[in-house]
Amino acid sequence: MRKLLTILLVCASFIAQAQIEGILSRDCVFKQSIEFSDSIIKTIQKGEKLILFKLEDVFFSAEYEGKRGYIVDVCFKFTDEFLTFYEKELERVKKEEDEQRRIEIQQWHDFLITEFGRINANRILNHQYWIGMTAVMASNSLGSPKDINKSVGSWGVHEQWVYDNTYLYFENGILTSYQN
Repeated sequence: MRKLLTILLVCASFIAQAQIEGILSRDCVFKQSIEFSDSIIKTIQKGEKLILFKLEDVFFSAEYEGKRGYIVDVCFKFTDEFLTFYEKELERVKKEEDEQRRIEIQQWHDFLITEFGRINANRILNHQYWIGMTAVMASNSLGSPKDINKSVGSWGVHEQWVYDNTYLYFENGILTSYQN
């Protein structure tokens, strides 16, 4: 259901996609993509007009002489119309990034629930640690330690995970004690 809603929102944004005419304030290159090394379609002269569609990173997707490409946002005269369009595009990009972040967090939460159960998932999301947690849970909860001291013997594997102000002690992959 969420995927369907996301797809519908993306489709609606394409349908309602705003566009304006931008006037170049200097000579600028019109490229096939936003990739630095991608080929240049044409160098467009100062004063020329392009149809601007969507902001992607620091590039506008644009149309010039019937061709679609990308051009850097700082190439344009800062007219009131351009600045209004630019601000709306920045808001749109922020909303898309926020929604993407929300989806990623939800997917991460769902993964943790599937792997460790709801209670442990919530503890991990709150960056907690507890006796009996696994090393995998600890790394998901606290991130990678600064250092790991490891000893192996007939009794098994003992590890000390070193964080800024915390030490975790594992025996055979299970947290047995900690020190703050």
